[in-house]
Amino acid sequence: MNTLKVKICGITRCEDAVLAVEEGADYLGFVLAPSVRQISLESAGVIISRLHDRFGDVLPRMVAVVVQPDSGLLDRIADSGLFDVLQIHKPAEPFPTYCRIPWCLSVPVPAQRDAGIVKYCNEDIDELAFSGTAGLVLCDAAVQGVCGGSGIRVDSSAARFVRDRARRHGFDFILAGGLRPESVSVALTEIEPDGVDVASGLEDRPGIKSAEKIHAFMTAVRRWESDRLNDMI
Repeated sequence: MNTLKVKICGITRCEDAVLAVEEGADYLGFVLAPSVRQISLESAGVIISRLHDRFGDVLPRMVAVVVQPDSGLLDRIADSGLFDVLQIHKPAEPFPTYCRIPWCLSVPVPAQRDAGIVKYCNEDIDELAFSGTAGLVLCDAAVQGVCGGSGIRVDSSAARFVRDRARRHGFDFILAGGLRPESVSVALTEIEPDGVDVASGLEDRPGIKSAEKIHAFMTAVRRWESDRLNDMI
């Protein structure tokens, strides 16, 4: 049984969603905020409907990715009945009071020290992250002007700090930021998250996934998990 969860994010095409399902992804992410991977609620609905037609109700959990959502947007997402989880970047107050479906927060943490980019992050993780109702906390590299999908690795020590806080609150910790088929095993060994979230690392160009990269990524994750389980026996 696989315990490490995989979220494939930035889905914009039905064929990519089908591949992700066939390869065993646990979550599919649809970016409803301004982004090179943005998709409309209506287009996401078409893809999800086609997945149901093809696979029935045994599907990954569908995730709506939003930035500073207002109550109107959250109502439209909830009313659509399409999504299982909301992934929130930069929540607008008073977010928890009007969210109608399970939600989690994406926490920005410092990027790798040698990445040569602007780094910013509050030292104290906002307790709002641990008010989420989906039982998850994500972390991604804090890159100025970008809420996610930067392709930049997070600093491992910062990620482990968030991981440990998440677990103390009984939350699963999902790692994002610069994950690729050829390097994901290194990040898994260094950080040991409960799951991984990948977007740009599986693309031929923004929003367009590669079948070969999806397969290679899933293979690398499952091989790492199998090797770790064997080491524990």
